[in-house]
Amino acid sequence: MGCLVPTAASHAHVQIATQIALAHPKCKVVTIAGGPEKCAKLKELGAHVSLDYKSPNFAKEFRKVGLVDVYFDNGLSRPTLPPGCSR
Repeated sequence: MGCLVPTAASHAHVQIATQIALAHPKCKVVTIAGGPEKCAKLKELGAHVSLDYKSPNFAKEFRKVGLVDVYFDNGLSRPTLPPGCSR
């Protein structure tokens, strides 16, 4: 497994998916949430990187992530990928 990127990562079922991925030693978890408080909480839960989609630097930071193997969108969030990226 490579890199999991869950959106709306502060939702409970997305946190479960995050925890499952974190149990795999070779998986990098990059969460996406809205606001610095949610991002900090996700880092406490073990996310390697947590990106704030409300940040003006979101697109730049997301591009630094590199290859994404699994993009987990729970369907409750607005699209969060930067322009030029496809789902």
